[in-house]
Amino acid sequence: MGYPGINGSPYDHIHSFARFCKDYERRPSAKRASRNTGYAIMSQFFELTVEAIWTLRNVLKIEVVLGDVITGVPKLLADDLGSRPKEFPTKYSRMFLSNVP
Repeated sequence: MGYPGINGSPYDHIHSFARFCKDYERRPSAKRASRNTGYAIMSQFFELTVEAIWTLRNVLKIEVVLGDVITGVPKLLADDLGSRPKEFPTKYSRMFLSNVP
């Protein structure tokens, strides 16, 4: 089994991020032309991400749950995370697991 095979170029991802930034940026195209390194593209992507989070700040709830996958996710689903404010969500529409092998 192992890891899945990856088809395509290593540059495909950075090109996807560049297309995304081009579609959603609010800067003039002359400025974009000078931002063509991988670092510049990713910086612009995260700038757009911060703008989106700031725009949604009154409706978006982000909760950081520290734990491992084996014990953390079952606790999350069983609503067994200890005392939490009542306004915190009890149902989740998205979940991101970081550093999962």
